Amino acid sequence: MAVLPGPAAQILADPGLTGAVIIVTGAGSGIGAAAARQLGAAGARVVLVGRRPGPLEEEIGRAHV
Repeated sequence: MAVLPGPAAQILADPGLTGAVIIVTGAGSGIGAAAARQLGAAGARVVLVGRRPGPLEEEIGRAHV
């Protein structure tokens, strides 16, 4: 999994993410999916939002949501 650059890396380094609830749109693929996985791994509770149920269900299996 690639690490997001710049400001995204600063957000992920924030210990205040543990228990935070974050809504990620476009979470079924691409940047949205990567962000959801990394935010979940950082301790946030992630709400996945997208247009297609299939890819979202796959991401739920991959993410720590």
